[in-house]
Amino acid sequence: MKASAVFAATDGTHGNELWGTDGRRAFLLRDMAPGSASSEPAEFVELNGRVLFSADDGVHGRELWSTDGTPAGTRLVADISPGGEGSSPMSLTVVDGQVFFQANDGQHGAELWVSDGTAAGTHMVKDIGGPMTGVYPYNLTAVGDELFFSATDSEHGRALWRSDGTEAGTMLVKDFYPGPFDPPVPLPIFPAHFTAVDDQLFLTAWDGAGSYSQLWVTDGTEEGTVRLYDGLGDNPRIGRPVVLTAVEDTLFFNRGEDLWKSDGTPEGTVLVKDFPSAGFSLPSRFSAFGDRIALVASNGEHGAELWISDGTAQGTRMVKDIAPGGEGSGIGDFTVVDELLFFTADDGIHGRGLWMSDGTEAGTRMVTDRSHDTTWTQPTNLRAVGDSLYFSATDANQAVALFRLDSDRGEVTQLASTQPISLLYGTLQIAGV
Repeated sequence: MKASAVFAATDGTHGNELWGTDGRRAFLLRDMAPGSASSEPAEFVELNGRVLFSADDGVHGRELWSTDGTPAGTRLVADISPGGEGSSPMSLTVVDGQVFFQANDGQHGAELWVSDGTAAGTHMVKDIGGPMTGVYPYNLTAVGDELFFSATDSEHGRALWRSDGTEAGTMLVKDFYPGPFDPPVPLPIFPAHFTAVDDQLFLTAWDGAGSYSQLWVTDGTEEGTVRLYDGLGDNPRIGRPVVLTAVEDTLFFNRGEDLWKSDGTPEGTVLVKDFPSAGFSLPSRFSAFGDRIALVASNGEHGAELWISDGTAQGTRMVKDIAPGGEGSGIGDFTVVDELLFFTADDGIHGRGLWMSDGTEAGTRMVTDRSHDTTWTQPTNLRAVGDSLYFSATDANQAVALFRLDSDRGEVTQLASTQPISLLYGTLQIAGV
C-alpha cells in the first residue's frame, strides 16, 4: 500500500513511528524502532518526489531518512555519525532540489550539511568552526536558489551567512555586532525572523546602535545589507513578539499594535494601519492569502478577530465579527488550501470549530461536513497537503483522531485505522509524497 502523505503517530502497541495515509485510511508505514520503542520521525520535507525526515531506529541514532510512501522505499539516507550516537539532523530546509540541515558527525561539531536524498550526495558543506567546534546553524531559509542562515564562530559571534551548497560558495554576509563576542543582553538581538521576499531576505538584528530590535534587508552582500527600521519593540517574554510575513513582493510586519509593510527600502517601509493600544490588540497570526495578508487584530470595539489587508489603510478591514462583543473568537491555525483560508475559532455558541473564509464576510463560515457522516469537535493542527486539509480533532467517541477535508467536495473524512492512533505531544507533522 502506498501512502499519499506520511505523518508521525503511535497506536499504543508501537512507539511513535512513521504512518501513512491514502486520504481515507491510516496505516503503519514502517516500524523503524521495533516494538514499543519510538523512532520519533520529525521535520518532514518534500524533495524530488520523496519525503526526507529525521528518525532514530535504535541502531544508528537520530539520522536522515527518506520515504517514497512505501515500506520498502523507506530507508536511511546516510549514517552521518556512525556508531549509534546519531548526527541529530535538524532544521531541514529545501533549496533548489537539495535539503540543507544542521548535523554533527562527531568530528566537526554541529555544522551545515546538504543532501540530494542519496548517501553519495550527503555531505558537510563547510567546516565553518574548525575541528570539534560547531557553529550551530539556525534560521535556515531559502532565498531563490541559495540558503541564508545564522551561525556562531570564534571570529564573529553569531552572524549572517549564505550558501549555494558548495564550500567556496558558503560565506559570511554580515557580522551585525562586530567581533567575536556578542553582548550578554537577555533580549532578542541576534539575527532572527528570517523571511524571504523574492530574492531578498528580511530579518531582525542589532548592530549595537539605537534600539536593540531592528528590521534589516539583504541581497546577500555586506554592502547590500541595509537597516530599514529601528525600534520594532520585539519582546516575546512580555507578549509583544514581532511577526514577519511575505506576501508576493511585500513584507508585512507588526510594530507593537501597528501593521507595517516594506518593499525593501527605508522610504518604502511604512505604516499601514494604527490599531489602538489596548491590551493585546496588536496584530498577530499573519498569513499570506493570495495577494493580501490575513491577520488577527482588534480595533478596540470588537475583540481579536479575522482581518485582511491589501497593504493600504483603506483596504485593511475586519472580515467578520465571529464572536460578537469584545471577547474575540480566539482564532488560530491559519492554513491556506486551494485559495481558501482555514482556521479554528470559537463563536461563543458552538465551541471551537473549523472555519473557512474567501476574504468576505458572507464567505466566512464554520465548516460542516456536507456528507453528514463525520462528527468532530475541538479541531487543531491544521495542515495543507495538496488540495486537502488535514487536522486532528475529538471524534464521536471522545478520542483524538485524524481527519481530512476535501476542499473541492466539502467532505470531511475521519482516517480509519485498525487501532486508535494518537499524536506525540499533540502535534501533527505531515507531508505529501
